[in-house]
Amino acid sequence: MTYSQRLAFAVRYFKEGGSALAVGHHSRPETMYHNESLYPGMYPWLFPYGVGGFENARIVRRLDRVPHLRACLVFGDRRFQFDRSFSYVAFSHSQVRNGTASGYLLTKCSNFRDVADKILSLDPLALDAI
Repeated sequence: MTYSQRLAFAVRYFKEGGSALAVGHHSRPETMYHNESLYPGMYPWLFPYGVGGFENARIVRRLDRVPHLRACLVFGDRRFQFDRSFSYVAFSHSQVRNGTASGYLLTKCSNFRDVADKILSLDPLALDAI
C-alpha cells in the first residue's frame, strides 16, 4: 500500500466515525536511571496508583533494582509474568544499564586533562590484545 493509499484509507476511516487513541509525549525524554515513576508510568495496570516503581526512595527497607525486578516476576498473581512487554522492556533496560555502567569512567575535573591525555596516548594494538 502506497503512502497516498494509506492516507486515503485513514481519511475514509475517520469520516466514517472511526476513532484513534492519541498518546502525548514530553519534549524531554524520561530517564531510566533513578526514576521511580518510569515503570508505573509505562505500566499503570501493573503498578496501581503509580506506586511500587524500582529505586523508590520511599520504601522503608532499601531494595535494589534487580532483586525488586525478580520479586515482581515471581509475584503471586503473575500479572508481571503475563504482561506482553514488561519482561522484554525490563531486560532491555537492564542490558543498557549494565553496558553503560561498565563503560562509565569517573574522574575529578582537576585530573580530567591528564586522564584524557593518557587515554588518547593508548596504543590501539595493545587494546586489541586484551
